[in-house]
Amino acid sequence: DVTLVTRTGASNFVVMSEADFNSWRETLYLLGSPKNAAHLLDSLRELDAGRGEARELTQPADMDA
Repeated sequence: DVTLVTRTGASNFVVMSEADFNSWRETLYLLGSPKNAAHLLDSLRELDAGRGEARELTQPADMDA
């Protein structure tokens, strides 16, 4: 849930959960680089076109092998 607080004579502000706030920050970070944003958009288009591929998640320790 997000709540908009409006004030007369002062800036409005938004109250949201920490989880929502962290999600917004992560999204802004990921889309902050034009190259990364383009890569993510291309990946979403591939998924929407049915060219997605299911994979098992790996743990960071598995990536060293």
